[in-house]
Amino acid sequence: MTESRYVRFAAVVADFGHPFYTEERQRDVWNEGAAFSLVVLAWVGQLMAAVMLFVGGREAIPYAVALFLLVIAGMYLPIGYAVAKGVNPWSTEDLSGVRIVAQILPTIACLVGLFCALEPGSAFGLSFVAGGTVGLIIAVFGVRRLSRMQVRHPAESSAAPE
Repeated sequence: MTESRYVRFAAVVADFGHPFYTEERQRDVWNEGAAFSLVVLAWVGQLMAAVMLFVGGREAIPYAVALFLLVIAGMYLPIGYAVAKGVNPWSTEDLSGVRIVAQILPTIACLVGLFCALEPGSAFGLSFVAGGTVGLIIAVFGVRRLSRMQVRHPAESSAAPE
């Protein structure tokens, strides 16, 4: 099977051909450490963007949005790589409620900071954030439920329509 340009580019950037990756335990420990650092950077980056918005107000919006988008792109690059390699990152994972909340809270903090910076004291901004938060939580729990259904019934959920 021919690999996509994205997969070939990732292999060059990460130097997957290096002998370091041939020993399984080293590779596993490295992958765990990389996953941990990615999650921490995602949380810290989003929280820093929120702090920038609360402290800097309207003037900080371009910088905070740029930081937020950079963090989001960094979070989705590994997902795109997994999908390009034929792995569905959503189907085998059983997400816990605590983990979901921990991943959503920094994003919510950014949204609240953005609306507070745009319209300080605006009822519309706060109600928009509240509605968006509820919708986001419902969507995440929907993905969680779908993930559990796919784990329980892999043959049914992965069958291709004809």
